[in-house]
Amino acid sequence: MGAKGLHFTWYRNQRGVVLAKRLDRAVCNVAWQAMFPEAYVENLCPVYSDHCPLLLRRDGSRDKSPDRPFRFQAAWATHKDFERIVREAWCRSKPTLANGLQVVQVYALKFNKEVFGNILTRKKALQRRLKGVQLQLKIGDSESLSRLEKAIQMELDETCLQEEYLWFQKSREKWVKFGDRNTSFFHAQTLARRRRNKIQGLFLPDGTWLISHGLGVEARPALTAPVTKEKVRRAVMSMKSFKAPGPDGFRPFFFKQYWPIVGDELWRTVRDAFRLGYSDTSLLETQMVLLPKVNHLVSLKEFRPISLCNVAWKVISKVIVARLQPFLQGVIGPFQGSFIPGRRTCDHSIIAQEAFHFVRKDGSDPLSPYLFVFCMERLSLRISELLQEGLWKPIQLSPGGLPLSHLFFADDILLFCQASEDQARLVAPLLEEFSRSSGLRVNLTKSKFVSSRRVSQRRIDTLEGLLGISYTAQIGKYLGVPITHGQPRCADFYDVMDKIQGRLAAWKANLLNKAGKLCLVKSTISSILVYSMQSLWLPQAVCNRIDQACRRILWAKADNTRFWSPVSWDVVTQSKELGGLGVREARRVNVSLLGKLVWDLLSDPQKPWVQLLSNLYLHGDSILCAQN
Repeated sequence: MGAKGLHFTWYRNQRGVVLAKRLDRAVCNVAWQAMFPEAYVENLCPVYSDHCPLLLRRDGSRDKSPDRPFRFQAAWATHKDFERIVREAWCRSKPTLANGLQVVQVYALKFNKEVFGNILTRKKALQRRLKGVQLQLKIGDSESLSRLEKAIQMELDETCLQEEYLWFQKSREKWVKFGDRNTSFFHAQTLARRRRNKIQGLFLPDGTWLISHGLGVEARPALTAPVTKEKVRRAVMSMKSFKAPGPDGFRPFFFKQYWPIVGDELWRTVRDAFRLGYSDTSLLETQMVLLPKVNHLVSLKEFRPISLCNVAWKVISKVIVARLQPFLQGVIGPFQGSFIPGRRTCDHSIIAQEAFHFVRKDGSDPLSPYLFVFCMERLSLRISELLQEGLWKPIQLSPGGLPLSHLFFADDILLFCQASEDQARLVAPLLEEFSRSSGLRVNLTKSKFVSSRRVSQRRIDTLEGLLGISYTAQIGKYLGVPITHGQPRCADFYDVMDKIQGRLAAWKANLLNKAGKLCLVKSTISSILVYSMQSLWLPQAVCNRIDQACRRILWAKADNTRFWSPVSWDVVTQSKELGGLGVREARRVNVSLLGKLVWDLLSDPQKPWVQLLSNLYLHGDSILCAQN
């Protein structure tokens, strides 16, 4: 069930050293969780024992606020009269997109209260009626009862479809296809997500636990061209239907489903925004939401704030992005890799891996401040200016190789310079100047620097004082990939294996049919380890554990650790055309993803990481001619 409050449940002071572990847990099955969806466990402070008391709160802190935001329910669209409701509301509204959505909201809430009703209550009532009719038919045949049975069955099927829409929308599961009727799985996943995201309490700062370059001339015509209705339609259709809505409560599903009714007004709104330079402010409002970054939340810093935008604003953004993307390669420098077509996440992780390996045996400092992305190119240009002036001292991984001064990926930054006081006095004011001009601040608590073993402790202390950030011997992870000195070890992937175990949890297998289990296995292989597999040769033990977890979810029965495989793993990993299930073996996925790097080495010599590795290991030769 997880827990709130204290992270550990056992404490002991042994010869002046405090030991702490999480030994005590509360567990429940899916049926109990469905009965008490708001229940949670709170770890209390230890008083008379070295173990913490565990308090199970059954009701949790329910949100009884009457001001809960409106959310369009996709299940409404299955009702035969709802399209008429939308069309009627749209015709009676004033001719703007914001007014139209407000009137639809009023009509939809009235429709839900007076016509649609509670899906679960209606389903139970229909099941009772169907059972009664079928019992009567067992006593004696009746044509009228048979017609009634058929009518109730059709209504029950429609209600079950609506229920599936309801839980599919709330579960936020992306890997499973809608229409599989895995309603119990969607329900359980929704409860698990809701309990995980629920804020039951936070530690306050005092320790109190509180409950409750520029674009060329050729780019200008493309950026200022009129917005066509077809471009807007494509932008809408490319969105995920059940993405979280903005403050107006309407998901992309609504605009897709009722495009013939609302499409013209949405297009006019987007077109006028580009033509006039402004739009209705209500459409541009966003809703701030806190997402948990860890499983056991205890303070505000463990949340990540995001903004939920209305669909109209997303469409405007998509049109802008589509127009900018063809020109980004010529505008953004080669050492910034986020959101640029043709530049992958693993490109920067490869450079970071080699740079860290070099630093541990030579002398330089990667500095990792946590900054926002969109102003980074100005910082990159300033560093390049200092580099050209000879003030910034970069590192070179090989004689005559590519000088490396910085790597940017979204809001993750690595800065490379010599481990000297002069360089520290150059870096600190540069970041401060950037903060003043952009309004962004460096998060000093998340910033670290690392140096070679030859840098003395006295110099490290001096650098900490000048930079205002802490020293670390290990960077840990960069862009989701462990940065190691030497070959990756199994211990570097323990947290990833925990994620896989959580994704392939036994309770999910109990709620899924065979096809659902297969989809779950395929999505796990293709998503969780993909970043690491793109740039690292995974230890064989890690690959074996991944394959074992996949076999268990496919074949094991409920609460059974031992299982029997009716088909060999070699057959399961064959393609469907050859009689297999199309499950990809972990090692083969790893090899195929690393094969992309070989292709880049052969076909894309301008990439920074290709130049760096070619100078460092190939010395100008082709990788096909490499001896080691």
